Amino acid sequence: MTSIIKLQSLSGAQDESHPCYLLQVDEFRFLLDCGWDEDFSTDFMEELKRHIPTVDAVLLSYPDHAHLGALPHLVGKCGLTCPIYATIPVYKMGQMFMYDLYQLLDICLGGTIWKIVKDGEEEIIYAIDYNHKKERHLNGCVLETLNRPSLMITDSYNATYVQSRRRIRDEQLMTTILKTMRNDGNVLVAVDTAGRMLELVQLLDQMWRSAESGLAPYSLALLNNVCFNVVEFAKSQVS
Repeated sequence: MTSIIKLQSLSGAQDESHPCYLLQVDEFRFLLDCGWDEDFSTDFMEELKRHIPTVDAVLLSYPDHAHLGALPHLVGKCGLTCPIYATIPVYKMGQMFMYDLYQLLDICLGGTIWKIVKDGEEEIIYAIDYNHKKERHLNGCVLETLNRPSLMITDSYNATYVQSRRRIRDEQLMTTILKTMRNDGNVLVAVDTAGRMLELVQLLDQMWRSAESGLAPYSLALLNNVCFNVVEFAKSQVS
């Protein structure tokens, strides 16, 4: 029996705004991510609140404000009581990111591609913001396992952006840092907890450990409200 599938975008379509979608499969309604913009728009929240009583489950794909920023408000103030599903890294890193955000500072340790299947019928794939390239601390996503789903919800973010090779980018960063330090300057690399922090931490640590870099005489510090928790949890979850 063929299911009736409906998708409504509350945010994250036609532009690069935070993703928030309502997926209806017959009478069951998913909320796919519930991001919030950095201005915490009240207009968006008022629109989202109208749908909360009808939501049966929430699926979270990443642990940053663009994907789950509205979740604490929905649970605490808007009566969201349905089950919320996330992988362990997204759940734990999301907690630490929200603690950090709450303290007015600004990982993504992996992300989640969700496969929704109803009783062996149609497969629905929710895959946004995914990265197919291997990084220093993570492998890329495995798209080969997605076998012609009935519906695939994805995005075209950075589709036209041509990225330089990682080695070139790393060399440019190292050169800039070394030049600044030798000129008696200081370098501050600002990145939020749920962004590129782990990738940068590993890169900088390798740079400082290398005798050829010339950076050993200079101090290297990671400053963040939850940096210890983030790094310790990342060590246990990279597999």
